[in-house]
Amino acid sequence: MRERQFIEQNQAKWEEFEALFENKASVGQKSTGRNDPGRLRRLYVEITEDLAYARTFYPNRTVRVYLNNLAQRVVQRIHGASKRRYSWRESGFRHFWVEALPRVLYDSRKDILLALIVFLLSVGIGVLSASQDNTFAQLILGDQYVAMTEANIEEGDPMAVYKDSPPFPMFVRIALNNLFVDALTFAAGAVFAVGAMFVLLINGIMVGAFQHFFVEFGLFRESFLTIWQHGTLEMSAAVLSGAAGMAMGRGVVFPGTYTRMQGFRLAARRAVRIMALVVPMTLTAAVIESWLTRMTEIPDLLRAMSIGVSLFLVLGYVWWYPRLRARQGWSRPDADARLPEPRPQDVRLDQTRSAGESFTLAFAVYRRLLPFWLPRVLLVCLGLGLAAARASEWLAQSSLWFYQRPFAADPFYFLGQMGDYLNATAQFGNSYAEPWLLLLHVLGVYAALWVVLRQFGGLPQNGMRPQSGHARWWRHGKLLILVLLQCLLLLLPKPWGKLAFIFCLPITALSAAAIWFEAAALGRAFGRAFALYNCCWGVLLGAYVASALISFIGVWLINSPLMGLWWDALEQNFLLDETSAFGFRVGTVVFTAWAAFVSLLPLSLAALVGVFFHAREVREATGLKRAWNAFGERQNRWV
Repeated sequence: MRERQFIEQNQAKWEEFEALFENKASVGQKSTGRNDPGRLRRLYVEITEDLAYARTFYPNRTVRVYLNNLAQRVVQRIHGASKRRYSWRESGFRHFWVEALPRVLYDSRKDILLALIVFLLSVGIGVLSASQDNTFAQLILGDQYVAMTEANIEEGDPMAVYKDSPPFPMFVRIALNNLFVDALTFAAGAVFAVGAMFVLLINGIMVGAFQHFFVEFGLFRESFLTIWQHGTLEMSAAVLSGAAGMAMGRGVVFPGTYTRMQGFRLAARRAVRIMALVVPMTLTAAVIESWLTRMTEIPDLLRAMSIGVSLFLVLGYVWWYPRLRARQGWSRPDADARLPEPRPQDVRLDQTRSAGESFTLAFAVYRRLLPFWLPRVLLVCLGLGLAAARASEWLAQSSLWFYQRPFAADPFYFLGQMGDYLNATAQFGNSYAEPWLLLLHVLGVYAALWVVLRQFGGLPQNGMRPQSGHARWWRHGKLLILVLLQCLLLLLPKPWGKLAFIFCLPITALSAAAIWFEAAALGRAFGRAFALYNCCWGVLLGAYVASALISFIGVWLINSPLMGLWWDALEQNFLLDETSAFGFRVGTVVFTAWAAFVSLLPLSLAALVGVFFHAREVREATGLKRAWNAFGERQNRWV
């Protein structure tokens, strides 16, 4: 039978079924006088038979797609709307923690074991060194901390260090510090996995020296039961951070059949999943340290049981459960095991994406804008560096004291003063110290946001509305106001300014996308941003965290301790007086700090702007509607 004859023969039946089905659906599945459930059921059976016939004889024709869609609508109406409002068993959150993350832990079991061995060996080195040298603990822990602990021991309360501040401020301080150390360990793994081992080695030596310090005073049991209440989770998170860093570095060193960049991207996507486990472990450890560790009067049996429970949970989820799931078999293939399409010009924005796919799109967009962006950033930052070198004597008297860091004399100052170093290099600004820096931050963030929006505007189906010349200038004005509001957060005292900047950046980026692509007013753009954030916060946070970690790796590589060695090499080959040498150091720090900040910020902004299109598709299905409107339309190639 010809297709035309088949359609003419059954068209009336199909139209009757659509009318009956839409009428029934419009009244909430209740029968009316115009439709008969029995008739609807019989028509549905006939339509499925027609669909089977069309699949056999017209597999590539429009009629097969039409019948398939018609039958699918019935199935979705019955089994989707009525029964699948929400299913914990099929939710993405459950899948991540029950299968996706255990699968990554199982695939990274060798990295976890290696990180654990490195950490335990470094703890042994710390214990052995402290036992052979009485001054080793002071060298590692610092004279002030050792003196304070000795005074507490003499007063009969050796664990008083955990009681010196109220619980909540202590929690904030400890959580931020430990999260930063975990991020540093992870980021250091990009240096061919050796960097993560190096940070683990330092942390392990500190732990060993700290534990042996109490052993010398005969306080092993008290110190062990106190420290390892929170230390079990805290050190486990440190080991997992090192394993994630090693896994990422292994993708660079041993990429297999991929290029090194492709291997790095695949390994980084998996390693970020491990860091998703590190964050709750670190926060839980900070809660225990702030509220429970201070209760040294608790019986020893209860404290030992809390340590045992923490160790059981860590070993059960990280070691035993992934092996159990591997023996049972995974329910679906690993989406991160394949390399996604690397070129953004082949990607349509009007489709949904996972967090990993959103990060991949951001990375591809970032690579596309880099040839335009990087030379201009380096040129502008070189000018800032030269200006800072000329004004080095004035900067030495200002509150920008960090330009006097002794990197050349002590290249490892970077590791001991990481918090001050972040303030110094202006990753998140130092406007609370020098308000005039706010102008530079506004210009840097605005330029980075503009270049990202400009690149997304060149991708297909971005939905950008044509605007007149006056409207285009006003659009830039609204963006500038939005960036100014974002950067004003940096005027808050530390660490609240940096935290507010980080947490508010997604809303700012989504609002900027609404202004740029939808010509939204400033107030409406904020409302639009919050609505899109609420419908896809999981994908947004996943892509944002992944891109921020990659940016941090780049910043760490640019502003590494090797900077001090580079200064040494230049100063040994060029005879400079003290004033010129100081000006050279100031100019170098300013150049590297701002170049790192402005050149890497577009990666995180690209991840956030990319999620804007994903959220719009989830909320409004613009691409699906466009495809549906084009359904059945064919061009006559002979016209």
